Amino acid sequence: MTAPMDLRVMGTLLRQGRRVDACSGGVAFVAVAWLVAMTFATADVTVVACLVASLGFAAWRAWLGVRIAFDAGLFLAAADAGTPGQAAEALDRSLIALRLVAPERAGRDWPARWQGARALMRTHFIAATCQCAVFAVALAVAVSKGT
Repeated sequence: MTAPMDLRVMGTLLRQGRRVDACSGGVAFVAVAWLVAMTFATADVTVVACLVASLGFAAWRAWLGVRIAFDAGLFLAAADAGTPGQAAEALDRSLIALRLVAPERAGRDWPARWQGARALMRTHFIAATCQCAVFAVALAVAVSKGT
């Protein structure tokens, strides 16, 4: 049985994704600045490709960050919306009314919702890791070629 405190803990944990967002945003800023600073006539194609890929991962991570922040808010709001069962019903009604979820997805229990939120968090972390790894490859190539 899920308790309101469980929902608060879930929401609070999801909010920790902001730290990944901040780090990823910094790497994306440096990648954009680097792309703008280099002259494309002398730019190494591998470096440019890696920086563009890094920005693609950053965009994917940003979208996941928005979804996770939304879920965090929902878990925290649900913790204050009566019993967990009442909160789930109210949440489903609201999401369906706003067309944010299909009616056939209504009725999931909190563990299933939490499993989905954790999957988003894992994917968020993977996207940020890929972003940083591809950026590191760009940096390594640039240093090895002295550019």
